Amino acid sequence: MSRPPVAVRRASPRAAAWALRVLWRFGRPHTLIGTSLSIVGLYVIAASLDRASSRGLRDRAIILCIARLGLRAGEVAQLQLDDIDWCDAVVRVRARKTGHGALLPLPTDVGAAVADYLQQARPNTATRQVFVLHRQRVGAPISSDIVGRAVDTALARAGMDAPTRGANLLRHSLSARSAAARSSTCTPTRNRSLRLATCCPRI
Repeated sequence: MSRPPVAVRRASPRAAAWALRVLWRFGRPHTLIGTSLSIVGLYVIAASLDRASSRGLRDRAIILCIARLGLRAGEVAQLQLDDIDWCDAVVRVRARKTGHGALLPLPTDVGAAVADYLQQARPNTATRQVFVLHRQRVGAPISSDIVGRAVDTALARAGMDAPTRGANLLRHSLSARSAAARSSTCTPTRNRSLRLATCCPRI
């Protein structure tokens, strides 16, 4: 019997259990495709984070914002509570590299991760940024360096070696998966957006 992939053997028990379920159903999960993360690799990384800790919930939401929305590290750090429209399931990015803002759909998994962080882990603070510090200067806004560090920490916890690090790895991987989907002969299916009957989680 062959051994599980390295990413499965070294990951946390939660990540390993999830990845092994994928292995049982679909065969060996390729966590890296060339220089990009596969969708399996992305969720192995997300599952490696400790969801029982406040920083784990924060970092998981950060990683999904990058990997599923394509946000840059600075855009994640500057994301504000008012930028998320829970009823219409969209996220407003105030200013992108192009000089213009953008309105992005909020996928279900990203919305759920951000909501978990806001409701269960975010410190009480007057700061309007979504993601804040949890150790020194508790409640202060995070920087783009913290965003990159969150990605690198998750990669290390998952035991995954990647050719690039930080937010660029996740954004490059999203671009690669999108390009592959466009070139596929199959008709892509749209992701269902998070539709909440109530308004934004209470902060």
